[in-house]
Amino acid sequence: WQVCLPDLPQEFPPLKTLNPERHNLPLPATPFVGREEELAACTALLLQPANRLLTLVGAGGVGKSRTALQVAELCANDFPDGVCWVELEEARSGEALLQRLAYRLQLHLQPQPSIQQQLGDYLRPRQLLLALDNTEQIPDAAGALHPSCRPRRTSNGW
Repeated sequence: WQVCLPDLPQEFPPLKTLNPERHNLPLPATPFVGREEELAACTALLLQPANRLLTLVGAGGVGKSRTALQVAELCANDFPDGVCWVELEEARSGEALLQRLAYRLQLHLQPQPSIQQQLGDYLRPRQLLLALDNTEQIPDAAGALHPSCRPRRTSNGW
């Protein structure tokens, strides 16, 4: 609805909001306050073409997820294919991570090739920010995402 009176403007610029088709970021329950230096540093790192991974680490409850969400929101317009937020608190394996990622990307998986191959084929041509929340309980998370990150067995063990 719009109030139309002679002394009021009739034309307005578009609303400054994130395009909902370009992200699935959850709506935060509270406003983000502080951590300007950390936000600036994370944003700067993510926007450097050479950087393909940014990991936030710290003790439970210090605000890693909330900071990551804020960074993703700040960077959303810098990634032409948008942002995909993937909550992994229930995943316990690399396979579960890949399944959850495919679900959030709305991929219709086929029996062949592998889910890892299908995700790679989908993501390779895109400039998309993937925000993976709660990977700490997935021992093979890195290897599931990229084969070169799998631990290698040596004669002395790992």
